[in-house]
Formats: sequence, structure tokens, C-alpha cells
Amino acid sequence: MPYAPSLPPLIEILTPIAFLLVAASEEVGGRIKLISGALFGLALELLSTSVSQFYRYGDFYLYVGDVPMAIPLLWGILLRASQVISDDIGGTLWQMASRDALFMLMIDLSIDAVAIRDGLWSWSIRLDQGWFGVPYGNLCGWILVGLLFGVASRQIERTRRYADTLILLAPVPLTIAFGAFYVFSDYVIRTIGDGGEDWRWLFIVMLLGICVPASGFKKSHHVSASRAVVPARRYCFGPKYPYRLSRYVIHIYGIIGSIVHDLWLLTLLSAAILIWEVALVLVLRSVANAGR
Repeated sequence: MPYAPSLPPLIEILTPIAFLLVAASEEVGGRIKLISGALFGLALELLSTSVSQFYRYGDFYLYVGDVPMAIPLLWGILLRASQVISDDIGGTLWQMASRDALFMLMIDLSIDAVAIRDGLWSWSIRLDQGWFGVPYGNLCGWILVGLLFGVASRQIERTRRYADTLILLAPVPLTIAFGAFYVFSDYVIRTIGDGGEDWRWLFIVMLLGICVPASGFKKSHHVSASRAVVPARRYCFGPKYPYRLSRYVIHIYGIIGSIVHDLWLLTLLSAAILIWEVALVLVLRSVANAGR
């Protein structure tokens, strides 16, 4: 039984409000990316729920197909929040996209195991499997989503011509690329491995693949149009602070939920993830500001 059956309706109320708040903190280009992230999330969810039976959502009221309307809005907020933080640090295209993916993964590691126990959604595996009941393949998906959107939106932004239109259209090829990756990976894993355990090893490889560039800094010749150079001490409540605030709220939900569900190991891991995120950003921002 879900611990918090009233949580889905509450999310349906709060998420549109949060979406409007973060949109209000943006200029036109940032709002385009926010909307594009939401469209990408909607396309991913429609694809996933239509071709697989690995998960299903809880008792939400407003749906698009089998997808609660609040979920794509959350995807948009999280994707754009990751970009805002990465852009503030700077670096090469791959470094910033890797940070996007890492910041996306940090959120899922903190909240997914709590969300399934709160009845927001459920996975087809047992609660003692995977990452506290979350399949490793899903964690790979969060990394891939952050990478794909981070690379594509920034690369399109560099072309400048028709950038806004192309960013809005990007979810279509990105969803196809996402689906192709999963079909290929699933085929390889089923052919040469034992399923879940091999998704775990793929997750470890992908995690290492983003942690190395995400932890480095190299001054880039390109400066994102959405990038705001501010002192590290203003990280928490600097420009576009609603994005950072939204991440803190989600992290805190994961920590409190872990305590409520007696997941003490996950509580420690979630707290460590939050500390890692803030420390990583502060250190890299300090390095970046010192080099300017």
C-alpha cells in the first residue's frame, strides 16, 4: 500500500506552479529549453509506457495517454535546472552535458526509491532488487536523457540560425535516439548476459563515463547565452534560484522519505549525494571564477 496516497494530487497542483515560477525566472531562450525539456519528457514517457510494462503510475487524475500531465513538467524543470547549474560553471560541451547527466542522476538516486514506496509509480521488480527497488536500466536512462538533451540543445544553440525552432523540435530525434539505445542495449544484454546484473554493469560504465569529464574544468571558447557568472557564494540564491530551490526541495523529499520508510542506508546515500552536488558545484565554480 502507498504510504502517501494524497501525494499524486498534491504533485499535480504544485508542479504547474513550480513550472511557471522557473519560467518566470528565464529569458526567452531559457523558456524555449524548458518547454523543449518538457516535450522531451512527454515523448519519453509516452514511448516507455506504450512499449513496455516495466512501470506504471499511481493515482493521478490528469493524464496524457498513460502519462500524468505533471510528469513531463517535472522533466522540463529537472533538465533545465541541470543545464542552468552546468552553464554557470562553464567548460566544454562534453563537460557541461556530462554534468547535466550527473545532476539528473543525482535526483533519481535520491527520490525514485522513495517515490515507489509513496505510490507515485511502481516498477516490475521487487523492492529488494536493483537500487532499492529501482531497475539499473532506469538509472542508465536518466544519464542518457541528460546527455542527449545537454549535447543537442547546446549544439543547436551554437548554430544560432533557427535555434529556438530547432530546440523545440529536438525531442523527436532525441526520443528516437533514446529508444534505439535501449533496444540495442537490451538486445546485447539479453544475448550475452543475465539481464538485471548486466544493466548494473552498464550503469557503472556510464556513471564513470560522465563523472570524469563532469569533475573537470576547461575554459570554453563558447559562452552559453543563458550563462550567468556570479560568485560561488551566490550559488544557492543567485540568478534563476527557483531551479536550485526546486532541486533542494526534491533532494530533501528523498532524504525525509528515506527516513520515513526506514531506508537508513539510502538516507545516508541521499544526504551524501546532496553534499556531493553542492560541493562539486562550489569547487568548480570557484575554479572557473578564478580563471576568468
